[in-house]
Amino acid sequence: MAKVKYWVLEGVDKVVKGTYKMADKVQHKSNYVEGTDGTIYYISGANKGYESQVDAEAAFNCGTEAKPKKTSTSGNKAIAKSANTAIAPKAPTSTKLTPGAYIGSDEVGKIEPLKQLIVVAVHVKAEMFDKMRALGVDDSKKIPTKISKIGKILTGFDSFEQFESGKVYENEEYGLTYCPYILSNAEYNKYHEAGINANEVLTRIHNEANLRLLQHLEEAGIKISDIVIDDYMNGYGAKKFGEYLNENGYDKDKLTDKTDLKLTFETKADGTYKEIVGTASDICAYLDGLCQEYLNNKYGMELDYGNIVNHPSMGKRLRDSFTRIKEMDPDMSDVKHTKTYNDWKNM
Repeated sequence: MAKVKYWVLEGVDKVVKGTYKMADKVQHKSNYVEGTDGTIYYISGANKGYESQVDAEAAFNCGTEAKPKKTSTSGNKAIAKSANTAIAPKAPTSTKLTPGAYIGSDEVGKIEPLKQLIVVAVHVKAEMFDKMRALGVDDSKKIPTKISKIGKILTGFDSFEQFESGKVYENEEYGLTYCPYILSNAEYNKYHEAGINANEVLTRIHNEANLRLLQHLEEAGIKISDIVIDDYMNGYGAKKFGEYLNENGYDKDKLTDKTDLKLTFETKADGTYKEIVGTASDICAYLDGLCQEYLNNKYGMELDYGNIVNHPSMGKRLRDSFTRIKEMDPDMSDVKHTKTYNDWKNM
């Protein structure tokens, strides 16, 4: 029998008490943790099990892994020492950033057929880094319940219709300047029909958002030396970014043509460079949430924004979502023509 542990799971906003179980290929197609209350948590990212709740809570609260401690016979003193040791966070890598020199960008919506592609490029004044950390910016997958609050504070937006793609916005209170770039699913489908893949499309959007922000900052007298991009190509960003910008007739200005600008592609940059890439991740997630509200209201139901359609039970809500959209929009213009969508059409 699997042992009950305390789990810190990426994308889950609490410590979960339960057992880790393997996929059975029938009811559960991926590994998962079953909570003691019967709730199923599918494993979609980082996860770690702890022997004690104290260590798990410590790791969860400081956002970094705390090694499980051996159980001691010294009672409460041992527990207090364990908690204090684990809670002390490591110094953030991003404190080494050159003052005023960086832009960070992140994206959302790559593989989910009902999500728009959204890229946000962010610059934060170095003297405001502490204030950003105090607000709680981080990889948005780690703080799902905080996104509404953080997103509202940073952007001031209440609805999807309020912001404009490609426009540069400022929040003086937090020393924040940012540019959101949104590609609708209808626009994405034009690229798809031309044989341009999702990574190349995202490359173009990252390029555009960063260039617009870069130009705005340069006009304000802020010289940027580095741009850090969360690597949406899983380690191939540094190699493929320039290649994609030179393919399929893309004739706009390119980040790679700026010889005095260093481009860095790093996986999980939203958790390492929290103040810039993490902030971009949080604004992306907030704008994505506003878009979901907009589409839910448009189609009169709570749509499924995942990408599982061919599972008998887990895929039902997404299948229902496709069906409702088809009833109201035969062209399915609000749906990205991904493999998931094609699977639904073939059912």
